[in-house]
Amino acid sequence: EELQLSADTARQDLKAAESKLSRLQREVLANPDKKTELNRLLSEIRTKEIEAEYADLKLETALLKSPKDGIAIFADKNDLQGKPVQAGQAIMQVADADDVELLVRVSVPDMMPLNQDMAATFYPHATPLQSYSAQIKTIGYQASEDPDGLLSYKVRAAIPENMDEIRIGWKGVVK
Repeated sequence: EELQLSADTARQDLKAAESKLSRLQREVLANPDKKTELNRLLSEIRTKEIEAEYADLKLETALLKSPKDGIAIFADKNDLQGKPVQAGQAIMQVADADDVELLVRVSVPDMMPLNQDMAATFYPHATPLQSYSAQIKTIGYQASEDPDGLLSYKVRAAIPENMDEIRIGWKGVVK
C-alpha cells in the first residue's frame, strides 16, 4: 500500500509539472524573459519522471508473482503484512484447484499394510454427515515429522468424484 501510494504520488506530481509546463510555454511566447523559468521547469519535469519511474520499479519488484495459476494458501494474511522476507523464502503455497487429492498422515504405531488397490473414505470435519470415496495413489514408506511434531507416514489418495464440493485445506478422518 505504501509503495502504491508513493508511485501514485510521483505520477500525480509529474502530471502537475507537465500541466504547469503547458501554461508556461504559452506565457513564454508573450514574455521571453520566462525562458529561464521554462528551462528550470523542464529539468524539474525530468527529475519527476525519474522519480515516477523509480517508484513504479519499486512497486513492480515488490509484487510477488507465481509461475503458475492457482489458489494462494497461507494461514493468515496478517502473518505476511509488514514482515521482511528474503529472496527464495517460501511464504505461501499455490495450489491448482483442479488437482485435488488427500494427504493422509498415518502415525507410526497406527500404520498397517496398505496397497494402491485399496479404497478409502474421507469424512471431512467441515461436513461430518458427508463422505467421499478416495483411491490410494501413493504410500510413503519412510516416516517423517509432520507439522504437529509427530512421526507419520504420508499416504496420498485421489477423489474421483464430487471434487468441486471439497475445499482446499479441509481436514478430516480417512477410513
